Amino acid sequence: MRKIIPYIASDFRKDKIWLRRSKPSQRKYQVVLAIDDSRSMAENKCGHLALEAMVLLARAMARLEVGEIGVVGFGGGGGGFSASAAEDIFAQFFGGGGTGGMGGGGNPFGGFGGMPGGMPGHHAHGGGRARPRERKKADPIEQSLRLTLEEMYYGCSKNLKLTRTVMRGDVEQRVSETLTIDVKPGWKKGTKITFPEKGDEAPGVIAADIVFVIDEKRHPQFERDGNDLVKTVKVDLSEALLGANVFVTTLDGKSINVEVKEVIDPKYVKVLIGEGMPLSKSPNSRGDLKIKFEVAFPKTLDDDRRKKLREALDGCEY
Repeated sequence: MRKIIPYIASDFRKDKIWLRRSKPSQRKYQVVLAIDDSRSMAENKCGHLALEAMVLLARAMARLEVGEIGVVGFGGGGGGFSASAAEDIFAQFFGGGGTGGMGGGGNPFGGFGGMPGGMPGHHAHGGGRARPRERKKADPIEQSLRLTLEEMYYGCSKNLKLTRTVMRGDVEQRVSETLTIDVKPGWKKGTKITFPEKGDEAPGVIAADIVFVIDEKRHPQFERDGNDLVKTVKVDLSEALLGANVFVTTLDGKSINVEVKEVIDPKYVKVLIGEGMPLSKSPNSRGDLKIKFEVAFPKTLDDDRRKKLREALDGCEY
């Protein structure tokens, strides 16, 4: 015969059965059963069986609270208590598939008004377990990572520190982590690096992915055009018309003498093959270095120079 814990007469309350703490400072619970004198003996016996089931619930809750899983609240909406756990306990007493398996197909708490706050996720009809709530993935978080042209030329390693929230059981905790990005030679603006589920964790939520998007810092001498580099060199008008020799320093520090024999017009571009950016998928290959020219004009011309220049240019093809 099962042992039934006697109810406390001073705590009678009609049509209620609940758990309460014996003292605010203690993590213990008393089971309180209200008996309605107008009920039949069979109905009150059912109440005693429900009381015995509640005792098991109280003991299980006490074990959870002392450290097996973590402190769990009870009442006022259920805290960490689940309906499926209660159904397992009731099955020991009533031999059915949860609370719906009792004779008459009802909730054993139905005649007593139920537990305070109700049993979350539970429905008395159907007798089945509640379907677990589906966790939703948080939207990705994008963060810009600005790099110099040299860092994208040679490659580099970036260590990025972040602080985020993680779940330790039911407890939220702030932790610091370091994410490392190995930048490959030839990476371009817009390249994305994803760290899966490194965002904040929260109950019922799958942490967001952290996505770093490569951005390019402005360079004082070079512009990037895909895998090519572009550099602008100044020449005066006579060099533009008669030819020029210019020294160009490449991004990797080499000095190259560039000879231009053609007339330099505003659209003229000199190309140095293989002096551009490395290709990320083929690091031994390089793009080109394109040299553009900015022509400086004289601020003034006297009449004699104007005459000589006009004579020199007379008959030229344009």
